[in-house]
Amino acid sequence: KKKNFFNDTATTEIYTLSLHDALPISKPYGTRSGNGMHVHFSLLNEKGENVFDDGTAEGSPILKNAVAGLLRGMAETTLLFAPHYNSYRRLRPDTHAPTSISWGYENRTAAIRIPGGNPKARRIEHRVAGADSNPYLVLTAILGAALVGIRNGWKPTAPQTGRAYSAKKQRKIPAEWGQAVDAFENGPIAAEIFAPVLRQMLVACKRQEIAGFAEQVTDYEFSAYLEIGFPFEERALRRAEQRDQSGNARGLNAQRRLTPRSDHQRPTHDTATHRHRREDRNRRFADGRIAARLSLGRVDIELPDRGRDA
Repeated sequence: KKKNFFNDTATTEIYTLSLHDALPISKPYGTRSGNGMHVHFSLLNEKGENVFDDGTAEGSPILKNAVAGLLRGMAETTLLFAPHYNSYRRLRPDTHAPTSISWGYENRTAAIRIPGGNPKARRIEHRVAGADSNPYLVLTAILGAALVGIRNGWKPTAPQTGRAYSAKKQRKIPAEWGQAVDAFENGPIAAEIFAPVLRQMLVACKRQEIAGFAEQVTDYEFSAYLEIGFPFEERALRRAEQRDQSGNARGLNAQRRLTPRSDHQRPTHDTATHRHRREDRNRRFADGRIAARLSLGRVDIELPDRGRDA
């Protein structure tokens, strides 16, 4: 039975089938491509004619004026296309999401794409917004920037050919949440499109969200930094074992090998014992309630008393 995907009932049914598929999040899986909300649009005159169509594959001058406005206003309006912390996980190279402020014909690595096909269907595809964005604000930002470009008769830069990810001369889309907030707050094109009250309230809201995320310390940070000594110890042990086996040892191991000893006196590395010790340390860090206090570059760690069995 077919249902409209914008219907609340249909969305509820999809949600019951898969929790993650219905979540409005741009990057639910770190190693996969994210969820975008690409916008296609064209402009019609009072006669119903597409003003982006001039019968050519390149499109009309009005189309190029609109593209120029979108490019100039892209950094200022990125906050509306990527409004949350997770949004910027999606805007990474080679993930089918744009990273540079660029445009091109049939170029899906650019932020603005001009699709080919019938000239009567000439249109602009805006590829920056993610699935977690507000469609009303997104459409306002896109149409507003395009209108500013048309009114001022701006000309765009040369269209991007090839991979836009490797274009060094192109300006970059803000890659961090805070950068996008600052650009939206200070941008002249954003000020021309949106009312001052809306901009002030949105900026204040987003900075409050940023402050909340800054207070959260993830499990990945604990595993990456608190156990930084264990991988070093393990690498040192492996290097020592490899030297003993290859006969190229130096320092203390070399001295031990060159000193005549009986077999029972020769030092050996009990790899099983070291492995069990590492596993025990990892288990204590995983099972223990780790309380870390980060202040002035100092980390105080409190581990529970596990008794003699620890």
